[in-house]
Amino acid sequence: MLPAAVGSASAAGWLAPQSTPLSVSDLGFDQDGNAIAVGVGAASSGASSFRSMVRPFGGQWSVTPLPVSGIGDSDVRWPQVSVDPDGDAVAVWSAENQDAAQRVLRASARPAGGNWTEPVVLSDDVVNQRDHDVVIDAQGNATAIWSELTVGGFVVRSANRPSGGAWSDPVALSEGAVNSQPRLAVDPQGTVTAVWVGTAPHISGTGVVDVVRSNRRPAGGAWGAAVALSSEAGTSTADSPQVAVDAQGTATAVWGSFSSSGGYVAQTARRAAGGSWSPSSDLGPGQSPQVAVDPQGNATAVWTLSSASSSIVYSRSRTDTGLWSNATPMAAGDDAYAVGYPWVAADPQGNVTAIWARYNSTDVIAQATRHVAASTSWSSNADLTVGRPITAIPAAGIDPQGHVSMIWSSTEDPWSGASSIFDPIAPGLRTLSIPASATAGQPVAMSVNPFDAWSAVTVSWNFGDGQSASGNAVSHTYNSPDQYTVTVTGVDASGNTTTMSQGIAVGRVIVDPLFPSKPKPDQGPKPAPKAPVLSGLRQSSTRWRTQRVRRGPRLPVGTTFRFRLDRGAQVRFVFSQIVSGRRVGGRCVKATKNNRRKPRCSRALAAGTLRISGKAGANSVAFSGKISGRALKPGSYRLLVTALADGKTSPARSLRFTIAR
Repeated sequence: MLPAAVGSASAAGWLAPQSTPLSVSDLGFDQDGNAIAVGVGAASSGASSFRSMVRPFGGQWSVTPLPVSGIGDSDVRWPQVSVDPDGDAVAVWSAENQDAAQRVLRASARPAGGNWTEPVVLSDDVVNQRDHDVVIDAQGNATAIWSELTVGGFVVRSANRPSGGAWSDPVALSEGAVNSQPRLAVDPQGTVTAVWVGTAPHISGTGVVDVVRSNRRPAGGAWGAAVALSSEAGTSTADSPQVAVDAQGTATAVWGSFSSSGGYVAQTARRAAGGSWSPSSDLGPGQSPQVAVDPQGNATAVWTLSSASSSIVYSRSRTDTGLWSNATPMAAGDDAYAVGYPWVAADPQGNVTAIWARYNSTDVIAQATRHVAASTSWSSNADLTVGRPITAIPAAGIDPQGHVSMIWSSTEDPWSGASSIFDPIAPGLRTLSIPASATAGQPVAMSVNPFDAWSAVTVSWNFGDGQSASGNAVSHTYNSPDQYTVTVTGVDASGNTTTMSQGIAVGRVIVDPLFPSKPKPDQGPKPAPKAPVLSGLRQSSTRWRTQRVRRGPRLPVGTTFRFRLDRGAQVRFVFSQIVSGRRVGGRCVKATKNNRRKPRCSRALAAGTLRISGKAGANSVAFSGKISGRALKPGSYRLLVTALADGKTSPARSLRFTIAR
């Protein structure tokens, strides 16, 4: 019996930097990995202006059409962008309005594949604006936040824009004389969480103190009452708040706190979905903390600690139900300003990437490290911008597939930049063709179709007899009859490797005594039947409805499952609903009142099975969400697909999807 084709894959690192036509300050991604970046460029007048560029998944950056010109702005600063899963984007930026000689906050929207709309002013156009952020939820509803000067001081304001609609009038979220540094986060359900720094009366009744405040707005609702996260006692002064939320709506906030007696300390607090903020706790000495959470609720915080002689980047992690780990140093510099401006993000698989700026005697470079979900430590630090020194803090983002993109301004041209991509996904080796048998002394053709989203794939072959070759299509002659294992390896430009192996039986040439002039190959014993091959499983939409609704987001009704078969086979679709449970005694059980304090877990509940007759080649199955006339309930699902032929069953392939309400 011959071994069927088996494979393995391993991941590597960063691709070589490529030039970009724009220096950017922020970027975002849709569910397919298409990217939108925003930044500052030179207008025809020579003044700075809002600029944008796009990059299809696996493609190159290109500049997009600009908003309507002639608005008379100058000194554009810090554009921010947010992108929803369908690719609709919203951007905000600060600019000096020449008509009123004041700084205003402008906003523009870009439908998926379309152009930016004419900018509108969100802040009061006769007062000064500073500090801003923007988010857009999975349904396309946008929220902006900023700090604005009023008669009584700087006030945090917010405005929202429903999907496809117009911006609302601003509402004030803060009180007090000075409020600044607002930041936003939104969960998959559309609940928005805001944090900022505001002054408050000291708990002693004398003087004021800077504290971190937070507010929450449920989907379709109104902002509630602001609450303080940091202490109003002592001599601490809070700054640089950041907030992140997980798929369940749990929020994690971090900020820096300076005490005249104790120096800088990075602090954190946590708020469960629908609950209240926990008391603040210390992460460790340092400042400029950043935080990221993965869909499972695991959090990672990074921050810097500077002394008179050195500076260090630290990290701590926390599971969704556990405590923070011990602080881990990730990078160190030889003076007080050698490292700074950390950034951190988590992908849907739980892998975490951290980036920071590192200074040396001649220029500034960006460094990065990575923590894989299954690992217990961070990878070695990688120098990303050597030979392309940066002049500004790098902008970075992570797409749903786990690719990290970083863009920075170079010293060569302040209006352009460079980009590097971390590619953690190994290349695919599609349609591997290796005959099950061959004849000694006669050439045998073999081929494979390699694929990688971001770079070319180098293919090499090991024929199992000590010989090798390279290329997508090769030919090889075996000298001796035997059973061999052919191994093909694909390596992409970032060092990711995929290997597949398959057996081949090589027979000798025998002579038929009746026809001695027509030798025929000895093919050896007939191989046993192999399991059918089911490949290329995908779906037209990962989020859809079981029926049309008159109002609401533009979601498709039903989805289409597509796959390929190497021969006709019976195909089975097994649907399971993924629901929340509690871990009790090593098992994930239904959540009850008695076990509500146990750790959370995910359970798979049987939802039904479909069977069809598949044909050789491409197959397409339209699915409306009904099994035996019964519609699946809204929620998250896992689909397992197997094929059966000749008494053999293929390995199961899986997909996940969500049925919306």
